[in-house]
Amino acid sequence: GWMAEQRARIQYIAKANDNLKLVTHFELDSRFGGIATGYKGTTGNDGGNLDADQLTLETKNIYLDINCPITGANIKAGIQPWADAYQSLFLLADMTGVYATKKFDPATVSLGWFRYDDNTPATGTQGPGDLTADLFILDGKFAINKNMTVGGSYYFSHDDTNKAAAGNPVAKVNMVGLNADLTFGPANIKPFVAYQFGE
Repeated sequence: GWMAEQRARIQYIAKANDNLKLVTHFELDSRFGGIATGYKGTTGNDGGNLDADQLTLETKNIYLDINCPITGANIKAGIQPWADAYQSLFLLADMTGVYATKKFDPATVSLGWFRYDDNTPATGTQGPGDLTADLFILDGKFAINKNMTVGGSYYFSHDDTNKAAAGNPVAKVNMVGLNADLTFGPANIKPFVAYQFGE
């Protein structure tokens, strides 16, 4: 057999001024004819079904993009895309969090916190934020010249989403790495080395 599907993305940016804007990004996916077993976990909910009256609008990104006039830092807060400094070998995803970047020419430093999972039940003795997974990010880059940039980073993932079950430990993963972006004539080379450790 064969199948066809479509994907459309809608982006709207509300700009208050040069230092503040709201970025929204939505996505609509459908398989021609729909998906009988359900779309995004909801049975029969696919706009490709007969009559097409379904709910298929997805939230991809919604975040504030702020240029701080005092510190000169750029701050993004909300559901936003993030990619690691290692050609997305560690992570490339849309996540909820806060990410700040500050340029100290020729250096650039970024700090981030993302909460990528929260398994805390709606009822029970635990409140929101008790069973969570968080990613903390420190990234730095230094431009030696227009053709050579070197960088280093430290990522820390702390996951206690399963600690409620007896015997399930908290997962802690540290990652340190060095990377570079080198241009030699028509060639662009991005070497990197990274090491993970934890428990």
